[in-house]
Amino acid sequence: MSENDKKEGVASENTTTDEKNLSDSDLTRADLRRANLNRANLRGANLSVADLRGANLNSANLNWANLFGVSMQQADLRRANLSKTEFGLAYMHKVDLNRTNLTGADMSNSVIRKAKLRNSDLSETDFWDADLRFSKNLHYARLPKGWREVLEAAGLIPKGCYDDDNAAPTATDVRRLALNW
Repeated sequence: MSENDKKEGVASENTTTDEKNLSDSDLTRADLRRANLNRANLRGANLSVADLRGANLNSANLNWANLFGVSMQQADLRRANLSKTEFGLAYMHKVDLNRTNLTGADMSNSVIRKAKLRNSDLSETDFWDADLRFSKNLHYARLPKGWREVLEAAGLIPKGCYDDDNAAPTATDVRRLALNW
């Protein structure tokens, strides 16, 4: 299957690709609004600047995918594997990221407002200059070392709800977070 066939096969509104293998596909600028990509394998796929508004990516594998500049308002990413995924400059308003693996993902300069993050693994995730305002359940997420204290101080999570091994951040860590509240 050629790259164009893969792109045209999913690039339409209300498309169903349940459990489809789209690994390493080039879906740059694809229109995937409200597409059903439930359990799809998108490992290593290039979805940069794609429109994923309202898409269902529940339990999808997006490991090592490129989602740079993607638009995914109200997308369902519950239980998705997003480890090592590139999200730079992504717009993710009201995205459901509950129980999602974001280990080592790059979400720098992204807007992640009103996201649901309950039981998500955010360890080693790069949120450099990201906007996480109004995101929910950060205190239930597995956060990078030292972040709990910073989020507590900003009033984004309740005080005292963190593990003992989560050491206080250094001044460099706080500058690195650079979260815009």
